[in-house]
Amino acid sequence: MYAVSRRYRFDPANSEKIDHEIQESFVPLLKRAPGFVAYYWLDNGNGVGESMTVLESKAGVEGSVSVAKF
Repeated sequence: MYAVSRRYRFDPANSEKIDHEIQESFVPLLKRAPGFVAYYWLDNGNGVGESMTVLESKAGVEGSVSVAKF
């Protein structure tokens, strides 16, 4: 198993919109990565979010990094 952790900063006023976009747009793209297992998003409510993507292979990690750049 492999995991990718990312940290994001954003305007807390956009928190709900970001959460929605992640679930509706980003996660479906990540699910296409080879070996996708799970995606977790944590929003601390103060303009900082952290994500963790779990994949079965290194190729999946590389694919998820490409998707995350959008």
